[in-house]
Amino acid sequence: MWASGVKAVAASSIFDSKVRIRLSSDQVIPNTTWTQIAWATADYDTLSEFDAGNNRIIVAVSGYYSIKWALQSSQMGVDKACQNRLKVNGAVVSGCAGLQGDATYGYTKFCGSTDIQLTAGDLITMDLHHSYGANRSLIHAVEGGCTLSYKRFT
Repeated sequence: MWASGVKAVAASSIFDSKVRIRLSSDQVIPNTTWTQIAWATADYDTLSEFDAGNNRIIVAVSGYYSIKWALQSSQMGVDKACQNRLKVNGAVVSGCAGLQGDATYGYTKFCGSTDIQLTAGDLITMDLHHSYGANRSLIHAVEGGCTLSYKRFT
């Protein structure tokens, strides 16, 4: 019996599992609230693993994956924290945090990556939290915008 969302994949294509998703418009992130990132567009998705309706990736093939992300938000301000977390099946597996100490730039950017073992049917999501004091926006169109990509490497 196949779990919901698990797809049958030809053996010759198992290393072709790669996805890059991004925002297609800015997303408002409320102050001091963990908010799931609303990925909207797949630049590539070789095995149809992106579930746009639920802002997540559904892993098609078990294996080891490299996951990378880049996030940009409207400026957080001096000494304001911003953090994200990568989740698999609702459990936090990685993330990064930043504290903006220089208000010179018009946006805050941070990137992260992890290598992880995943199982077919796993659900990958990401959310963001900040303490700016008011709503801030994830920016989709500045120097590459907000992206999450993954690729199976073994």
